[in-house]
Amino acid sequence: MKNKSYEHNIFNVGKNFHGHLGPFLVLGLKAGKLLLEKIGKNPLTSVIVAELPQKRPFSCFIDGIQVTVGCTLGKLNIFLHSGKGIKIYYKCNNKIAILVVKENILKEVLHSVKSKEEMVKESEKIWSSDSSRLFDLRIV
Repeated sequence: MKNKSYEHNIFNVGKNFHGHLGPFLVLGLKAGKLLLEKIGKNPLTSVIVAELPQKRPFSCFIDGIQVTVGCTLGKLNIFLHSGKGIKIYYKCNNKIAILVVKENILKEVLHSVKSKEEMVKESEKIWSSDSSRLFDLRIV
């Protein structure tokens, strides 16, 4: 029960931080949650390097990462680089995780969201999806 409460809280904190609910925000929340599960959290010493298109809606992903992982633009421990697709390098506890949002997921989200209602529906679908459907993850 505690885990459901945590997930509900992260979902709402992300929505409030970002200003609205959207699928790229939720992809970032899910990605951050997965990174924490795999290699932990230390927001003062960890670092994120994100490669993604420097435009909305792709950049909304970063808000989800900031909320979950604790690396923030304010602490200068998140670095953004222009790239195709979304690829995250997360260094924490002497481990590095490389997470990639699957290309078919990005295409699916971009083509399915045409209205605010569809945006909310797609966000909820992503939130309830298994992470293995959304991401490729490698620990090095």
